[in-house]
Amino acid sequence: LDTNLPYFRQLFQRNDAVRRTIIQENPVDKSQSAPIRVAVHIRRGDLRGFTGSENAARGRLVHENMYVVILNQLLKKLRQHGKNDVVIRLYCEGMKAPSSIPRASDWTFFNLSDEVNFYPSQNVKIDAGPNGTLQAFDEMCLSDILVTGPSGFSFLVSYLCSAPIVLAVPFWQSYGYIPNALSLEINRSSIPLPGLGVKSADLIFTASFNESRFDLLWHKKKIHKRFSSDS
Repeated sequence: LDTNLPYFRQLFQRNDAVRRTIIQENPVDKSQSAPIRVAVHIRRGDLRGFTGSENAARGRLVHENMYVVILNQLLKKLRQHGKNDVVIRLYCEGMKAPSSIPRASDWTFFNLSDEVNFYPSQNVKIDAGPNGTLQAFDEMCLSDILVTGPSGFSFLVSYLCSAPIVLAVPFWQSYGYIPNALSLEINRSSIPLPGLGVKSADLIFTASFNESRFDLLWHKKKIHKRFSSDS
């Protein structure tokens, strides 16, 4: 995969004409004044079927608190870059629009909007992404920033799409050779999981990203957009 990454990306990104015949794309505002688009992939859905498997829960399930922590850090960093208009879209199977996701512990709903903090000067909107797989993939691919889940779906977006800065939850697939990806530094905590029939599992509970490396990726993205025919 690492050897062929540039070829696969080129092949995928030049296939826009075919992709437009498959899905109905929403217009994307690529102007400098457009809101920053943050895509967040939260793996839930079929994970409820892994009843009784502590290893599956540890490897695939991320506590909702991690998303709160990482979004708070990201919004603070975007403010430092002068970006106060932000749209955060959640891609989570089984969620309730606009921003309630199933809790990792018992699958009751947790409203992410109530917990994410932003400055009064920031205009932040949090809502749900589309249900359609292809449209969700496309929106994530065209986002400015992507927060992945421990899932092959958002890994594939990261692999094929050069547009977003990727804040990557560690996964059995390596993000090390993806140039626009930044692996998160994670901390785990033992969480009771009655909703999965598991006494407890060590889930990713908090995370952070290296802000100096983020700034480098942001600068590269800004330079690319400035000279891109798409901007």
